[in-house]
Amino acid sequence: MRNRLKAVLIALAAVAAGTVVVWKLAPDRRPAEQQILDTLGEIQKAVAEKDLRGTMKHVSESYHDPTSESKRELTRLAIGGFHEPGTLNVVLQVLGRPEVQGTTASVDVRVEFSVTTGSTPRAAQPFTVRTRWAREKGGWKILAADGYMDASEAFEPGT
Repeated sequence: MRNRLKAVLIALAAVAAGTVVVWKLAPDRRPAEQQILDTLGEIQKAVAEKDLRGTMKHVSESYHDPTSESKRELTRLAIGGFHEPGTLNVVLQVLGRPEVQGTTASVDVRVEFSVTTGSTPRAAQPFTVRTRWAREKGGWKILAADGYMDASEAFEPGT
């Protein structure tokens, strides 16, 4: 009886392990638009938590924007922002639906954010960012963003 129970437990463990492997290797069946929307939600959460890895994992190694920012330069910018004291409040609102063309997409996102230090909030005027995406290994990644530069003045010292 004990050997039979042991065999059943081993078999269940093998099935569970196999299920996890298949689940991890299976392609994402959600529509591309939904995958992008879910990724934006993950980015919003990661930025609010000042989670650099959680934020940057959604940015393509090929990232490039109009100010010649590379992923490396964008990472440095995020590190600087995340090390600022205070609470970062971020709201991303997708304008319309993601426009998907095969393995690329574009999405307009309205961004609202503020930083609260002590009891003093500093808020940027809401602005729109045009993002371009590519389906890469590991999911949809941001290739470029245009428009976030409009918020930088709100967070310069003395503003």
